[in-house]
Amino acid sequence: MNCEECQPLLEELFDGEADREATPRARAHLATCADCAQAFEELRREQELYLRYEFDAAPAPEAFWSQVIARASTPSATDRQEPVSHAPASDMLARLRAFVGAFAAPRFSPTLTAALVLFAVVLTVVVTRYAERQRQTTQEVAVVVEQRA
Repeated sequence: MNCEECQPLLEELFDGEADREATPRARAHLATCADCAQAFEELRREQELYLRYEFDAAPAPEAFWSQVIARASTPSATDRQEPVSHAPASDMLARLRAFVGAFAAPRFSPTLTAALVLFAVVLTVVVTRYAERQRQTTQEVAVVVEQRA
């Protein structure tokens, strides 16, 4: 067994969950490989650290949990109140819809939409050709001025 095969098995081996075939091979590799043996030792030290850990919190008394369950099962005063009317919110929502509706795009038929797209394409071609002619005219004027000078 090499390190690439052994490294993924270290935690399973430490927990005693490695399969029967891999366990003797992994243990033999640990006996000969310092890097894998060090990784296995780090797992052991980590486990010791977890086992020694003590926390400061004391467990809650049994009466505490009884009170929690009693309060959770008793309806509170806020549960018995009448539902709050949302009339101002719904009025505000209606005004917002009216405002947004003013900017909503009109719905066109497919034929009208195609005609508008065609018009936009033609307009783009016309404007582009006009701009190109203006550029050519400017260049021609510059050449004439240069020849006269």
